[in-house]
Amino acid sequence: MADRVVHPWHEDGEIELRGEAFTTIPIALLQDRTISDGACTLFAYLVWRQGLSRTELPSLPRLSATLHRSVRTIQRLIAELESRGWVTVEGNEAQLHIPPIDRAQQGGAL
Repeated sequence: MADRVVHPWHEDGEIELRGEAFTTIPIALLQDRTISDGACTLFAYLVWRQGLSRTELPSLPRLSATLHRSVRTIQRLIAELESRGWVTVEGNEAQLHIPPIDRAQQGGAL
């Protein structure tokens, strides 16, 4: 337990990544009231996975096991993201659509 980082932020604003994995989620997605929390979680996982494989979508059973959701729920969440334009899926290939950040809309901060 001594190696586990409890509070990863340093005084200088840098983050300690030792033993942890992080990803980012577009603010526009978080603010989209038509997207469920489950779909946001799936999108975040896909963003992280695409750091490992640029377009290959993990299998439905893998997504189901990793995110602790049924295969049918994963299918519904993918359909939700796809219907709202956040992801395009063709076969086992996925393309995530991340809009450019509007810093003025976010008050100049990321």
